[in-house]
Amino acid sequence: MTDQELKNLVAKLAIKSDRIDAQIAQLVKAQARTDAQLAITATQLAKTDAQLAKTDAQLAKTDAQLAKTDTQLAKTDAQLARTDARLEKVAKKLDAVAEMLGGVANSNGEITEEFFFNSLSHTPQIGDLHFQEVKAKVILKDAGQIKAELDILMLNGQAAAVIEVKHRPNKDDVAQVLKAVAQYKDSLPAGKKYKIYGGIAGFSVSRGVINAAKENGLFVLKQAGLVITSQTQAMKAF
Repeated sequence: MTDQELKNLVAKLAIKSDRIDAQIAQLVKAQARTDAQLAITATQLAKTDAQLAKTDAQLAKTDAQLAKTDTQLAKTDAQLARTDARLEKVAKKLDAVAEMLGGVANSNGEITEEFFFNSLSHTPQIGDLHFQEVKAKVILKDAGQIKAELDILMLNGQAAAVIEVKHRPNKDDVAQVLKAVAQYKDSLPAGKKYKIYGGIAGFSVSRGVINAAKENGLFVLKQAGLVITSQTQAMKAF
């Protein structure tokens, strides 16, 4: 190899060495960037792990709270079940009391009706009006259908008395008497004419009911010991 060839070879090797150094420098820089990115990633992963740990802790608290809520709901359900059982017992007692009171009310009504029916049967008279016939629980029908029930009906050849009997009448019973009088009048055969009188009978009749009856032309019958007293001053025929 000549000197010139040797010089050329050395020059080529020097150029290659510079290129290799440049590539190594680039690799070093790339490695530095990679290391930096890995460091950032490691930091982010550390933060993520911390957040996940915090989330796990929160989930653990939530699970504990849910378990506590389930326990409380179970207790509430048990309390509601006990309350329902108590309410059912109370409802049964109330039903029994209502049934008993209903029986007492029915019994009072029957006793009251029987008293006035027996008294009027014994003395069939309202004020100056005398009657020959006294009936209890008279059913009025229209085309076979029950239209009304009259507690007491008193009859003679010219007049009829329709009486609503209550243990303790109220003002609403005044309207009931007027309705019963109208229904009885409508039920009479064509050509049959009666002077129809209406009245209220009761063991205890308030002053308000008496006044309402008088204002509507009705008579009032009250118990006075074993007899009946009558207030007929304002009664009129319908």
